Amino acid sequence: MPASSRASTSAYATLRRFLECDAAPETAMTLEQLHGFFTALISGPELVMPSEYLPAIWGDDDGPEYESLEDAQEVMTAMMQLWNEISGTLMAKRTFTPLLDERRTNTAGVGWADGYVRGVALRHTAWRPALDDTATLDHMTRIIQLSEEGTDNAIRRTLLPQLPEAIAALHAFWLARRTPSGKHRSPAARASPKVGRNDPCLCGSGRKYKYCCGQPTTVH
Repeated sequence: MPASSRASTSAYATLRRFLECDAAPETAMTLEQLHGFFTALISGPELVMPSEYLPAIWGDDDGPEYESLEDAQEVMTAMMQLWNEISGTLMAKRTFTPLLDERRTNTAGVGWADGYVRGVALRHTAWRPALDDTATLDHMTRIIQLSEEGTDNAIRRTLLPQLPEAIAALHAFWLARRTPSGKHRSPAARASPKVGRNDPCLCGSGRKYKYCCGQPTTVH
């Protein structure tokens, strides 16, 4: 586990186990991709709500098939723990080391960069100023290059040590431009997400919470 990521071991284990099990869609992100994805969402110019980013995580409009409401809550809590840790590390300006899947010895880092690029894609228009800035464009180019499958191993090993600087620079770019009303990190710091009964359900179903996971006897 990388030094920069201190979400509980149980949260990592929960997410890795669920994302790799049969209950998750085959199109679901890996834990490495999820870490990169959340890093981009937290660093970016606009708040992206769970109702929008959860379907991107699953890569499937139907989402996962939880065995129980408790399982769904456990996964969502683990995701929030991961989100909070990434946010805390970035805001504290501590050295940020991406969470890599060391089992993939020849592709470690590719999934993380792919997740980051997917996060940027959810707000590609809003991210445009960062791509128009020479310095941040250089950092973003490194991440994009790393995300491409088939990247030469020697190039990948060169790019990996450059990620912490690139991540910090991109986060700082948007932090400096965020208006007071745009400081949207505090709501994500909750132990679990607060959802109104008429809000979109956090499971990503598109239904209102009260008609979906908000029903005590129903599991989406």
